[in-house]
Amino acid sequence: MKLPLCANGGCLAKLGGVDLAALLSGPPGREGGGEFAPQDAAPVSLEAGEVLFSADFGPPVGDDPFRAGQVAALHAFSDLYVSGARPTAALVLLALGPDTAPEHARLILEGIYQVLGEEEVQAAGGHTIRGAELLLGLSVIGDIQNPPGRKRNCRAGDLLLISKPLGTGIALRAAYHGLLPPGAMDAIYGTLLVSNKRALWAGRYARALTDITGFGLLGHLSEMLEDFQGARIRLDRLPYLEVIAGLSSTALQSKYTQANLDYARRFHSLDLSCDRIEKLALLSPETNGPVLAAADREQAAILEAGGFIPIGHITDRKAIVVEG
Repeated sequence: MKLPLCANGGCLAKLGGVDLAALLSGPPGREGGGEFAPQDAAPVSLEAGEVLFSADFGPPVGDDPFRAGQVAALHAFSDLYVSGARPTAALVLLALGPDTAPEHARLILEGIYQVLGEEEVQAAGGHTIRGAELLLGLSVIGDIQNPPGRKRNCRAGDLLLISKPLGTGIALRAAYHGLLPPGAMDAIYGTLLVSNKRALWAGRYARALTDITGFGLLGHLSEMLEDFQGARIRLDRLPYLEVIAGLSSTALQSKYTQANLDYARRFHSLDLSCDRIEKLALLSPETNGPVLAAADREQAAILEAGGFIPIGHITDRKAIVVEG
């Protein structure tokens, strides 16, 4: 079977050299004082022999191009942080839609480069094309700081803790439909822009670690559990964005939350009726979402003292139970 011909396949989609030079002349953080100096590949010095790679790419989050760039960078770094690695270098990936204003593209890159500087990650280059819609992301490499591969290492009795509130996915959907008051986006960005760098610290004490992103809390929790394990979640301990309180859970259920519920149910029994917004928050597709940790009670006390919030515990029963 033949692929349908694409009007701008491959490098036909590349942004023109003049436009690319104009776009890349502005963002700070690169050698040459922001001058356009094209290279075919970027050299990166690594201290460790073994490294981790990750990539993330998608539409911008929210309505502010500068902060959308910041969120994209933080989100791309999150997988490395929870995997025990410190991001060291990143390639920026950008697809400009037909209606993307040059100033918006420039602000996106400025947001990305600001986070690169704050997180001490080298901007190694990137790739920019024109496409059907605005897309942005990063490909990231990192040095291993803690032993990797600890996503599935829970034991019955371990406490479950998260690092910040849930609900950004629901809140963004509510904002899109005009269901939030003016100023609500500032509260949403207040959570989206919290770096998950603290996962490197948490990794010293947690037995298992991951981040809550597109699959929601319950979906990513299911990935942490062995087939014979389960968990109990305390709804009354769940931190969530105040801007979603009082919203209709029925109105905000979507194919995305349903897909996350189906994913969590793949191997574990789960009886969940999303009749309250707090329950729906368990399925909210998060961007740069909370760190989710499992730790024994002694180590969990250290995590809690460091700002993590206990929300439940691991069981030896093959079921995920939401209490409250």
